[in-house]
Amino acid sequence: MWRVVLAVGLLCGGSDGQVSCKNEAGVAVDWYILYKGANSFDFIYIDRTMRGGFKKGSSPINHQDGILAKTLAPIFTDKPECEFIAYNDQPPYGSSGSACGHSKGVVLVDKDTVVWLLHSTPQFPETRESNKFFPDTGKTFAQTFICVTFPKSQLDKIETHLRHIRAHIFDSNMDKFSAVKFREVWTSDKMLNEQTVLYQDLTSMDGENFKCFFKKISKEPEDGDLYVTIANTLETNLYVQTWGRQKHKSGSSCSARRYCLYNVQSIKSTLLGNWNCGSDHSKWCVSENKDWTCIADSNRGERQFERPGGALCIKNHVVTNAFKKLGKKTSIRPKKPKKKNTKRITNVKDKRYPKKKSYPKKKKISKGKTTFIF
Repeated sequence: MWRVVLAVGLLCGGSDGQVSCKNEAGVAVDWYILYKGANSFDFIYIDRTMRGGFKKGSSPINHQDGILAKTLAPIFTDKPECEFIAYNDQPPYGSSGSACGHSKGVVLVDKDTVVWLLHSTPQFPETRESNKFFPDTGKTFAQTFICVTFPKSQLDKIETHLRHIRAHIFDSNMDKFSAVKFREVWTSDKMLNEQTVLYQDLTSMDGENFKCFFKKISKEPEDGDLYVTIANTLETNLYVQTWGRQKHKSGSSCSARRYCLYNVQSIKSTLLGNWNCGSDHSKWCVSENKDWTCIADSNRGERQFERPGGALCIKNHVVTNAFKKLGKKTSIRPKKPKKKNTKRITNVKDKRYPKKKSYPKKKKISKGKTTFIF
C-alpha cells in the first residue's frame, strides 16, 4: 500500500543530497526518455549524453535495480527523505473522477532540484516498493516516459502546469499537494479558455530548453486537440502517436493555420520489434522540421478535447531523429482546408466551345491512399 508521510526532510537520495534522473549505472543525468515495447518489459533509452540515438535497456523496465527504480529510489521507503507528488488519472487505487485531466507523472523535490517524470502508464507507480512499483498490467501496451532534472527555481512553473492539466494527485507528502487541497486550485474551464499563451518555457539543470504545453477545453479540435495547439505554436507539421484504440480517434488533419498532423500507424524498432498503434498506449509527437519532440498526456480523440492535458517538449536533433526512425508509416495525407470557390463570370461567348456557355469542368482525378515513411 501507499503510505502518506506528513513529515519530510530537506534532502533526497544520493551522496550529493540531490534528487536527479538516474541512468542505468545510477549516475545523475540531466534528462532521459524511455520507450517500452508492446507485450514486453524491455525498453529503449536515450539521454543527454548520447549522440547515436536509442539503445536498448540492459534490464527490464520493472527491475528493482533498473533505471526507473534508481530514479525513484528516494521514495521507496516508509519515510521518504524528499518531498514528492504522484499523479495519475488511472491511479493504483481509488478513483480519479471525470473532472481531472488525462495526465500521469511523478515529481520529486529537494532543497536544490526537482525531478519531473511524465509518462503514459496507468497505475504507475503501483507501490513505493522497489520490487512492486511497476504494475503487471503495464506489460501489454507500449508506453513512454520522460524524466528531466530541473533547478528548484522551476517548481512554480511545474505547479502551474499541474493546475492547468488538473492533475489527480493520489499521493504526496507535501501538504498543499494533497488530493483535496490541490483540487481546490485547479484551473477552471473559463480560465483555461482565456489563456492566450498555452505553454511555459523551462530550463533543465544543465541548461537545456524545454516547453510544457497545456490546452483549452473545447469540442472543436482547433482548441481542444493538444497537438493542434503544439503544431500552431511551433509552426510546423507533426507526426503524432497516441492510443490506437481511442474511441472516435481523430484522423490526420490540418489546422486552420494549415499545419498538419499525421497519425503514426505503426512502429518499427530494430531493438524492440514491430507493433501497430492498437498496441501502443504512448503519447508523443515529433515535428516535421525544427527538431521538436514531445512526450504527452492526451490522445487524439473527440472525448479528449474537453479534458485538460499537456506535454513536455524538448528541442534536440538527436532525439527527434531517433523518434522519426521509429515511425514505420503514417495514415493517409490529410486534406488541407479548402479555399472558397469563385465562379468565372463572362458575357462573351467562348468561340473555342460554341456549344457551351462556360468552360467545361475539369475531370476529377482520384489520388487514392498514400502512406509515408519518415
